[in-house]
Amino acid sequence: MIDIYRLQWKRLLKEPMLVLTFFGLTILFVVFLGQGEQSSTIKVVTYTEDLSEAIYQERLGELNQTDHYQFTASTIQAVEEDLSHNRMAFAVELSADNYRFLTGSESFSQPMTDQYLSAYYHTRQLLEANELTADDIDTYIELSIESSQAETMAVNYQIQVVVGMTLYFVMYTVLFQMMSIAEEKKEGTWDRIIIAPINKWQLYAGLFLFYYTVGLIQVLLSFVIFTQIIGFSFGSSYLALFVGVSLFLFSIVALGLMLVAFVKTPQQLQAVIPIVATASAMLGGAFWPIEFVTQPVILFMSRVIPIRYGIEALSEVIREGASVVEVIEPLGLLVLLMVVFGAIGLTVLERKAK
Repeated sequence: MIDIYRLQWKRLLKEPMLVLTFFGLTILFVVFLGQGEQSSTIKVVTYTEDLSEAIYQERLGELNQTDHYQFTASTIQAVEEDLSHNRMAFAVELSADNYRFLTGSESFSQPMTDQYLSAYYHTRQLLEANELTADDIDTYIELSIESSQAETMAVNYQIQVVVGMTLYFVMYTVLFQMMSIAEEKKEGTWDRIIIAPINKWQLYAGLFLFYYTVGLIQVLLSFVIFTQIIGFSFGSSYLALFVGVSLFLFSIVALGLMLVAFVKTPQQLQAVIPIVATASAMLGGAFWPIEFVTQPVILFMSRVIPIRYGIEALSEVIREGASVVEVIEPLGLLVLLMVVFGAIGLTVLERKAK
């Protein structure tokens, strides 16, 4: 096992550019997206059919007390025309005690806007029921909604970017390291190794340990840099973080072995990896929160994607300080996927060699 582990490291040190490239892309994407979120403002077009002009402008002023949203006034005719020409994704009709979305297309910002408006109307109704003055209502809305809802959404977005991009690019690193197995299969070296009188457990353990170590180093270095560059805090549940990252990496190694088992040439694997990695990231919530997805077929497909459970577990640990026991469900599903992918991959590799 140790000899195989050392051999893989020698190969990596001869050609380290691939690992360094994906490590650099992780840092670049997280910093870029993080800075973009800090300076971004969600623009929301509104209209009303029952509010007076004075009250309408007063509501817009209250809604615009946060830096994360910019609510503007329009008319129903202008909104319908813009939606029909795909100039915007949605608009909001403001009423005295409620609001309504007029939607033209899917938008990632609509669920966040819905959350913000729901909190705004709920808070206003609660305070009006207690007969507070207009100044009290304005002050409370500004303090409660802006400080809690907006900050919570910003934190959740930052966690999604950091965790999602880190796991996405480490998938590339681990899977592309398995090109060596595909090359050995093509050259016939792998078949001779399999049928040789050696301990198969040591062979696969050495490979698993190497791919896991490479991925773990990339993740840990990324986390360290994130704390220094963007001031990101990973909390104090270090054991849960380590377990979550480790199980995700092992499941990706198992997935990689399954892919290697079914491809015939290194070129095929080179073509399959970007498709699998990017599709996994899209289905698993690395590019956008999985809560925004409503299609049943896509949600079903995401249940067999390791990155979904990796993001779910790590996000919960970072956001809530959850322990290993508290995220046992996504961790258990990672173990299940690791066993299934690994069993399929190793079985096919052994049969093809024989």
